[in-house]
Amino acid sequence: MPQLTSRNVKNACPRKYQDGQGSLLRVRKPGSRYWVLRLAVDRHRREIEIDGRLRASPADARTKAFEHRETVAGGPEPFAEKLRCDDATFLEAMRSLNLALPQSALDEAVEQLLRDRSAMDRVRANREVHGLLRDGARVEITGGEGERRMVAVRFVDWNRADANDWLAVSEFWIFGEMYNRRADVVLFVNGIPLVLVELKVSHKNVRDAFDGNLRDYRDTVPHLFWFNAFVMLSNGGDTLVGSMFADWGYFAEWKKINSEGEQSVVSLETALRGTCQPQRLLDLVENFVAFMERPGGLVKALAKNGSVYR
Repeated sequence: MPQLTSRNVKNACPRKYQDGQGSLLRVRKPGSRYWVLRLAVDRHRREIEIDGRLRASPADARTKAFEHRETVAGGPEPFAEKLRCDDATFLEAMRSLNLALPQSALDEAVEQLLRDRSAMDRVRANREVHGLLRDGARVEITGGEGERRMVAVRFVDWNRADANDWLAVSEFWIFGEMYNRRADVVLFVNGIPLVLVELKVSHKNVRDAFDGNLRDYRDTVPHLFWFNAFVMLSNGGDTLVGSMFADWGYFAEWKKINSEGEQSVVSLETALRGTCQPQRLLDLVENFVAFMERPGGLVKALAKNGSVYR
């Protein structure tokens, strides 16, 4: 099979282009082109993004594809690397959201966001990260005339959904200190894992996703939840939403999408459209999450239709 050239890539129309050995160039629309690697993992076909902004030449993309194939051959698929929040998507989003700031300010902000919080109370760790995502990381910079001032480095554009990078990853690997786990779906905004979705087949009780998966993730890969906004559990029919460390009783149905006056419908589609439509998700995370001190410790409260739950 002939390999793609730089000219081929530049002139590519919207469709898929084979480059050999599982490498593909995907073109969705003019200006939206990226390299992916197609391979088999655990007898399932996967497509792994290897250059989401098409900065790599065809030759560089083939090198990255080879490295990914070697990684998969030796263990879990490289989707797990995205949990570190230091991939190209994350860094490029930071640069685009903070064009007027020096690289040193961005580097300091990254250190604040990604610092180790394993020794912290798990809800306090989430509150700290939530504050950084919502308000930005405060860093000191030096102006053109030598003056020093504090600025906020942004990780997310809360006002314009299309200014952010959105990605949903299925069967996403998470590396822990002792255990690795594979979540059903993780939704990333600018490379940051904000939403976890655990799914069960229709004949299983949705509580199995809570007892059998979510509780296990809390113990084995707790760092996933430093960044998490909320969790969705579903068997297709019954769907519940709650904050990551809430007790089972605080998970609740999300029955409506646009207004309290509409008919209530309990389904996975309703919950996804009601919470994960991009601008609605940004609004929910920015304005409808609260942390409250209680006798048992800090709790996280998340809005729902007509009420709140922890």
